Amino acid sequence: MSGLPVKQFYGYRTPSTKPRSYNYASFGTENLQRSETSILFLYKGPKGLSLVAIHDKIDAGSGGAVTFRLTNLPADGKFVVKDDDYNGSTNVDTWDYSTHRSWNGKKTATASISWAYSAGRSDGMVYRGLGNDFEVTIHPQFNQQAILSGQNQGKIKLWQILSGNASNPTRTKLDMSKPITISSKPCQSKTTTRQTAQTPRNKNDSKATTTQQQSPKNTNTEPSFFDQLWNDFSSFFNHIF
Repeated sequence: MSGLPVKQFYGYRTPSTKPRSYNYASFGTENLQRSETSILFLYKGPKGLSLVAIHDKIDAGSGGAVTFRLTNLPADGKFVVKDDDYNGSTNVDTWDYSTHRSWNGKKTATASISWAYSAGRSDGMVYRGLGNDFEVTIHPQFNQQAILSGQNQGKIKLWQILSGNASNPTRTKLDMSKPITISSKPCQSKTTTRQTAQTPRNKNDSKATTTQQQSPKNTNTEPSFFDQLWNDFSSFFNHIF
C-alpha cells in the first residue's frame, strides 16, 4: 500500500461508495484502529503530506464524542475526507473552517470539528497539504468535554500518535487533556512550559525528552510506513502545558 492516495488509504465507505457500507467509516485503516482509542498520524501520499485522525474501531467500540480545534493549518490545504459529512438525521458532526492572516501576513486556517458516533462505528478526518514547513496545534476535547457529548454514552479512553511500520506501528500515548503541536521544525529544548517528544529518524537515533509513555520501537526491516506514517524526516510532537 506504499504510495496510495490518502483518500484510498483511508477507505471511507458509505452507502453510495464502491464498495459500500452503512457504517460510514474508514475501512482502509482497520488494522490501525483500536477500540475506545483515538489515533493520530501523518501520511505521505502522491499529493503530499496529510494529517489523519480516526476515533475508535469499526464493530468494536462503545461510541463516543470528540471535539478538535486545529490552529495554524496551512491555508493551501483542505479536508479531503470528512468522516462524517453526509446529509441525514443520523449525522450530527459539525465542521467549521476559516482562513485568516497573521500579523506577519502569513495566511493560515483554523478548524473546529465535533464528532459523535454510536457503538460499533468510528469517525475521523484527513487534512491534506501540510507541506514541508508547518506547525499545527490540536486542542482536544474528549467524552464529556466534547461539544456533542450528549449524543451518546460511549467513551474514548486512550489517545495515541502512530509512527513506524504499517503492520506494527509504534504507538505513543498522548495526554487527552492537553493540546499537541505537530511541527516540521527542529526539536526544541525542554523548558518549564513545554514537553517535547522527538520521533527518531531510525532505530539508532532514539533520543526523546518527554514524559509521555511510548511503546517499544519496531526492529524489523520492512519498508517504512512512510510513504504512509512519515518517517522520511523527524516529526515533533509537543505537549503545551
